Amino acid sequence: MSRPTPGVGPERVVRALGLLAFLLAQSTPRIPLADITASLGLTVSEIEEDVALLNLVNFGGGTYLLYAYRDCDDLVVESDVGADAMAYPARLSPTLVRSVILALDLVGDVLPLPPGEAGALRTKLASCLDSPSAVPLAAAESLTPASPDVLETLAQAVPGRRVTGIQYFSPSRNELAWREVEPHGLRNIGGAWYLEAYCLRSESHRTFRVDRIKVATLRPTTFTPRVEMTRSPSTEASRAFGPTPHWALLQQPAERAPLLEEQGMPFSRAPDGQLLVHLPYFDREWLLGEVLADLGQSVILEPAEETAALLQAARELLQTYTEA
Repeated sequence: MSRPTPGVGPERVVRALGLLAFLLAQSTPRIPLADITASLGLTVSEIEEDVALLNLVNFGGGTYLLYAYRDCDDLVVESDVGADAMAYPARLSPTLVRSVILALDLVGDVLPLPPGEAGALRTKLASCLDSPSAVPLAAAESLTPASPDVLETLAQAVPGRRVTGIQYFSPSRNELAWREVEPHGLRNIGGAWYLEAYCLRSESHRTFRVDRIKVATLRPTTFTPRVEMTRSPSTEASRAFGPTPHWALLQQPAERAPLLEEQGMPFSRAPDGQLLVHLPYFDREWLLGEVLADLGQSVILEPAEETAALLQAARELLQTYTEA
């Protein structure tokens, strides 16, 4: 019974890879065997064996496809000889097509493309989809965070009871229009901010998604909270949003700006570069826990009673650990 032919050992593969790297690094297709022997310490026989192995498996790096042969005292190398013929054409899955379409919808108007080019590309991509409903398209508002400027304006308008002008996009009407509102509260649900307000145009309570507000401008007029804005516990809005929060003004270091932007937390910058963060809260204990967990990175500036409560909590905490 004949013995099976032994396979290629790992040391042989390592040696062949070393030869491959050396050949691909050369600037000329004809390389003297003496140079290879001197650089890699291989015999001519070992070079021929490794070249035969590389030719057999067509092993390359990136798009390289290498073929080598001996010609007298030189090794002739032809690299990338068949990459174009063997390369697969670029293809997009339905999911990728829809992702590109969504990207064009979001930023197509700011891309450095000739007029109409983004629209033509979108139409071409859409025509490639066999079934438009095969892959659900993500909602644009779920990918676009609320504007920090809008959040900062609303964070000032709510506690200050300032009438605010908002430029709001209504998906049902597919229009962008200005409204005058009396902001009563901000809510964060599932990572999205909502504004509870009395709309002066419709003369009724309205809920606005903050990421659909393009511009928010404070008006000089103040307002008194309306009776109709007191939500009944039996209403859907009350179950979804809960009571109106209090607002605290925190001071945090400048390096926390990226994190706050990612969280959609409204903030501004003080003259010394520190961040002024408007943080909604329902419970004092929760607020103090959040600030203490920052280990001195956050300072409560307003309201004054919460600053005093934080100082007392810090003293009690220090005393507890000192006694322990």
